[in-house]
Amino acid sequence: MLNRCAVLFVALALGLGWAIRGHFGHEWGASWAGAMAVLAVLLAAKRKDWDARMPVLTVIGGVGWGVGGMMSYGLLVGYCRAPDFGNALYGFAMLGVVGALYGFVGGGMLGLGLETTGEKKPDWPALLTQMITAGLFFWSVLIPQFEWKMTPPRSELWAACLGVSVALAWYLYRHGFHRALRVAGYSALGGASDSPSAISCRSLVIIRIFTSTGGT
Repeated sequence: MLNRCAVLFVALALGLGWAIRGHFGHEWGASWAGAMAVLAVLLAAKRKDWDARMPVLTVIGGVGWGVGGMMSYGLLVGYCRAPDFGNALYGFAMLGVVGALYGFVGGGMLGLGLETTGEKKPDWPALLTQMITAGLFFWSVLIPQFEWKMTPPRSELWAACLGVSVALAWYLYRHGFHRALRVAGYSALGGASDSPSAISCRSLVIIRIFTSTGGT
């Protein structure tokens, strides 16, 4: 029961942060939501060794979630509300992709911070360089060359986030940060399922309101 309450507490903190994010937008707003989720995790965990590094872990987690803020998904929400099955399916599927990328980078960065010890530390300059390089490479290949566009004419930086995620996953695997990689994977699954679910629930509520009031 305690674990379920802790999960719910963290989920509500992230959800509240995401609502606040709507007033800021982009990387800055996403970092707010990520930082709030990290603080919730640390409060729920009640580990003194994590509490001692709370400022650093909050920054790491906030930056990790903030990376996803470069992605545009407003059009995808519109696709989800389309009257035909094909467009609606596309919207929900791509929202799952965007949510997974958000979760993987945000969860992976936090996991890396949590797994860092005095004897086992990541090479942050090397990691960040690899992530930036991979992001630029994936975007330059997938968008200008292959033209795999998700939300034209909006930003297609989801491809850059995909490259960042691949570089982060490869770094965690090569350097033995297996627990951080697991956190990234679970966060990606949560993000992939949460984003479409949230839009579904909101759409159902809107439909219910307008149905019950006769559209007035």
